[in-house]
Amino acid sequence: MRAARFDVVLRGYDIAQTDALLDRVCAALPGKESRPTWERAPAAGGQLPAVASGQPAWSLPTSWRGYDAAEVDAYLVRCAHSLGDRIDRVPELAPLLTRPRTGDPLRARDVEVVTFRMRFGKDAGYEVGAVDALLEQVAAALADDRP
Repeated sequence: MRAARFDVVLRGYDIAQTDALLDRVCAALPGKESRPTWERAPAAGGQLPAVASGQPAWSLPTSWRGYDAAEVDAYLVRCAHSLGDRIDRVPELAPLLTRPRTGDPLRARDVEVVTFRMRFGKDAGYEVGAVDALLEQVAAALADDRP
């Protein structure tokens, strides 16, 4: 791990590379679990809350330096509709199917290359690693040839 090197990008190091190393470090530490990448906030009784007032039915972790939440939320709605009958492969997005469809259906490659604006400040945006992990699931489901 001491030999780890990160690509320098605008305003710092490549976030995905840094997150990947931190995940490996956490997994290697005795008695430590890996860093959480996806969190859903259950409603009372353990059920996922319904989508209401345009808000997502889950809670992505926020960060002082994260992806713009409004952009991510809108894109995830588009992802949910693009999954169609494959939504069971990313069930976290199923509640978003009640939101209006926007844009053309996405392909796996579209999801792999999407970029979001960064927000800075206390709880400014969604944690990059959590969003990226979710989008990896979406891309894999869209790339899968099975209906």
